[in-house]
Amino acid sequence: VQAGRYAAGLDPLTAVGGPTSAVAQALAELKSPVVQKVKPLDISGTRTLSVGNVTAISGLTTKLAVSLASQGDETALSFSLSFDPKAFQYSGVSLGSAATGAALNVNTNQLATGSLGLALALPIGSSFSAGTCEVVKVSLVPASSVTGDYAAQFGDQPVSRGIADPGANKLTASCVAGTVTVNGLPQLTIAPSDGGVTITWPVWAGDFALQTCDGSSFSPGAWTNVVTALQTNGSNVVVTLPVSGDAQFFRLQHH
Repeated sequence: VQAGRYAAGLDPLTAVGGPTSAVAQALAELKSPVVQKVKPLDISGTRTLSVGNVTAISGLTTKLAVSLASQGDETALSFSLSFDPKAFQYSGVSLGSAATGAALNVNTNQLATGSLGLALALPIGSSFSAGTCEVVKVSLVPASSVTGDYAAQFGDQPVSRGIADPGANKLTASCVAGTVTVNGLPQLTIAPSDGGVTITWPVWAGDFALQTCDGSSFSPGAWTNVVTALQTNGSNVVVTLPVSGDAQFFRLQHH
């Protein structure tokens, strides 16, 4: 942020040396560099950076939303997101709905150990609106054999955590990890009912569409979406359909 303010001419250039040599303080720091361990963001106030909990399906791409509980004075942030590299494959990252126009830098140097580094900044002088702001969406693909709960956590490698305001001042925040719940492919169940059949599948697979075709063709174009009212009993999606004398087949298709 400070480099951007210099480039935009908002702050005067700050000299670190004289006409022929470095100033005393700069020279002393070069001779005796101070090495500091990077620390997580300080916890203060209500500003929070969090990973949303999400339900994923083995073998299918899922998106983790990282959101900032903004106080309205943040313009840039950086962090690393860690996940189990044996359970997930990184697929990509995109700006969140509240970060349109932001510059995004991605560091994938430590993906082998499950760490992704991210840094983004809004245009110079602008800031996020107060409230919940989706800043990035990270795409991961669970391995086909993976099921269960996995953590998605913040870290400081390869990119340390930090938040700055438009004046390049450091801000404080707390970080909240998220959970990725991975399920296997959903099972479709069909049972006879009065004058038809009742079809059910798990409610967590709500982004799947129920499709049907008759027994004469299984070509891709033969499958069509079932247009009917869907109900739920809390754990399953339930739909009851009439049947005819012809053979019919049903499947779930992921959007």
